[in-house]
Amino acid sequence: MDHKFVIKKGMLLKYTGPGGHVAIPEEVTKIELQAFRDCTSLTGVTIPAGVTEIGWFAFEGCTNLTSVSIPEGVTEIGWSAFSGCTGLTGLTLPDSMTEIGTAAFSGCTGLTSVAIPAGVKEIGMSAFSNCTGLTSVSIPEGVTKIGNQAFWGCTGLTSVSIPESVTEIGAIAFEGCTGLTNVTVPERVVEIGRSAFAQTPWQERQKEEHGIAYAGRLAVACQESLTHAEIRDGTERFGDGAFADCTNLLRVTIPDSVTEISWSAFEGCTGLTSVTIPAGVTSVCGKAFFGCTGLTSITIPASVTKIGWSAFEDCTGLTSITILGRPDICEGIFPHHDISIVAEQFRMGDYLTTAEKQAAARGFSLRYGSGEELPEAYRADCLKYIKGHKKKFYPLALQFPALLHVMLEENMVPKGELPDLIEQAAAVGSAEITAMLLEYQEKQLKPGERQKLEEKKMRQKMDFMLTGTLPVGEAKKNWRYEKDEEGDLTILGYKGKETEVDVPSAIGKDPVTAIGKHAFSPKALRLTDAVRAVRAAITSVTLPDSVTRIGECAFLGCEYLTIHATAGSYAETYAKENNIPFETE
Repeated sequence: MDHKFVIKKGMLLKYTGPGGHVAIPEEVTKIELQAFRDCTSLTGVTIPAGVTEIGWFAFEGCTNLTSVSIPEGVTEIGWSAFSGCTGLTGLTLPDSMTEIGTAAFSGCTGLTSVAIPAGVKEIGMSAFSNCTGLTSVSIPEGVTKIGNQAFWGCTGLTSVSIPESVTEIGAIAFEGCTGLTNVTVPERVVEIGRSAFAQTPWQERQKEEHGIAYAGRLAVACQESLTHAEIRDGTERFGDGAFADCTNLLRVTIPDSVTEISWSAFEGCTGLTSVTIPAGVTSVCGKAFFGCTGLTSITIPASVTKIGWSAFEDCTGLTSITILGRPDICEGIFPHHDISIVAEQFRMGDYLTTAEKQAAARGFSLRYGSGEELPEAYRADCLKYIKGHKKKFYPLALQFPALLHVMLEENMVPKGELPDLIEQAAAVGSAEITAMLLEYQEKQLKPGERQKLEEKKMRQKMDFMLTGTLPVGEAKKNWRYEKDEEGDLTILGYKGKETEVDVPSAIGKDPVTAIGKHAFSPKALRLTDAVRAVRAAITSVTLPDSVTRIGECAFLGCEYLTIHATAGSYAETYAKENNIPFETE
């Protein structure tokens, strides 16, 4: 066995050799997380034909790596796999690839040309961002999406031809490509993210000549000094944020060909006083007119079937809203300070859809919680409706503290329904909501009941100190986990508030044997801000002897972490292999 390589079950975990040109052993099928990370002595690498996956950060920071040929059979290149390989000048990608991962080649400033393989459907976020030496990129027919920041800051690019198969171009995909003078965008593209072509000569030239820049059938940007935007016929949509923060814009003429007002299309256009939404529009997307303080009235035509989140929020001058149809309405679309426009016009009666009623209730709860003096009829009407439909409002209240405050303040939640609500709040990871419900529950208890509850908590605490076992109900407050066919548990995620964390050895009767991917990582997807902040601040995690497996990136981003466990345990081995401080219990 070659001791320069740490290999386990076909997975190359770590390279510890002197560098130079390295031939990876034929037995390897996967190059794992950080296997060659920051190996600045590496100049070349031969990857065997059996490899199918290159893991996250595998070659990140290998600044002297000059060329790499990725063999046929590789389907996945992980996050930042070759990021920062500034010496890389030659790159061959196989046709077996279907996706180029997030930041896969970000900052590879030596790359001059890239041919995307025919099998790729999506170019991932930041895939080639800041590749300043890149002068040529070939995007084949078959690619459907160019991700956010995919080619951001590629200052050497002068021309890009986007194939007919592409339907989506992400936010700032080509922003800062200061040499880009020629772009071909097909008419099939239906979504272009915010600032996709910002700071490119191609877009700036259009703005100077016409006042408005177009990409395919989308209007994507306007000249900052523009006061009247007359969108050309044939335009069907706007790029996200196309006219955002154009504070000089007073009027806009939208042609009948437009079918959608896109995300943040006119956000922050504080000078906009008049806009007519044509009858062909079917959707007004989230934040479309957010913060348009000069708007005083708006008419939504009958053709509109959906109005997105916060579409008219912070339109503080808006006093008249006319809705001619019955669109689906997301929460927060109206300026909450004037949500009574909706409630007083339609009351809380049968005319409103469920989403409209929820939007009105949410707006009411904000005003109620702020202590604002509300019209008595409006206040009574909203409280009556929420109380009469409280079970339908529970899911919304578990996401929105102001609404829960109203329901608790007005004693709408029966004591018998509190345990289920507390369990649901713990399951979704909302510490604030859980705390509100627990405090309310304790207020409902009689003195004897309160004492029994305290005794129960103390017994559970002592049991955990002695055995490491948590009851299922308690565990759900701080942990997400799953059980395998053998009855063993894997911790999927920590959602508690403590930064010194003790992992249970068992939950109920089931042993905890594994920590899953990203279980403690603040960089995991779909975390609340509160959970992300706690995870980033974790200083200590104590792992029981029962844990014998820890998943990829379980502690990624936990910069202050020390792992505590028994000497000689799997946890100690893991900590040392991953350069995480370790202390024995």
